[in-house]
Amino acid sequence: MPASPADPGKPMVPRGLYFVAAGLAVLLNGWASAVVLGAGVPGVLIGALYGLPVVVAWYRPMVAWWLMPGLLLLATALSVAD
Repeated sequence: MPASPADPGKPMVPRGLYFVAAGLAVLLNGWASAVVLGAGVPGVLIGALYGLPVVVAWYRPMVAWWLMPGLLLLATALSVAD
């Protein structure tokens, strides 16, 4: 994580904010997939997986970046199969 200019040993964004953002991503994506798109339970699971890159971004930003297209392909494949 990028360090704070005032204190090089302290990260710019507290770790807790990443976990809050991941929780919101899980809830909102799961809700949107299940209710708005009508995907049901598989949509909730795929939506919940979208919280994973947010948590991974704290430790490995590039891995998180690559997870997003993979999840997009997975969600697309499952929605086409329905």
